[in-house]
Amino acid sequence: MLHQVEQYVARDVTSYLPRHRSFVRPDGYQRGLLELLAPMPDARFEVREVVAHEDPARGGVRVALVWWLRGTYCGTPVHGPLTGSPVTVLGSSQFHLRDGRIVAERRVYDEIAVLAQIARARGDEPA
Repeated sequence: MLHQVEQYVARDVTSYLPRHRSFVRPDGYQRGLLELLAPMPDARFEVREVVAHEDPARGGVRVALVWWLRGTYCGTPVHGPLTGSPVTVLGSSQFHLRDGRIVAERRVYDEIAVLAQIARARGDEPA
């Protein structure tokens, strides 16, 4: 439900993603999520751990999540030819919230493991 992002993020939200990429504003935040979800349109998040801490000195709440994303590589072929195989992603996000909205997210996930799962499903041989 990417169309609802603006309800949950601040106007000046910034997301920091793997490979030194960052996106700003709600439309950028949507693009960052879409990059993660487009290859696996049926993906589902499973939150494994949550830690929250109110941080008045920095003007908000800090929330850390550890999550799994599980889906089928059947969407946008960003990692080579589609395989229709299951893919599991382990990730972590750290959020800074102010006035109930996300103002920053730092998202980390294992892209090498994603590529390895897809390569194995394709039957790629090591070079």
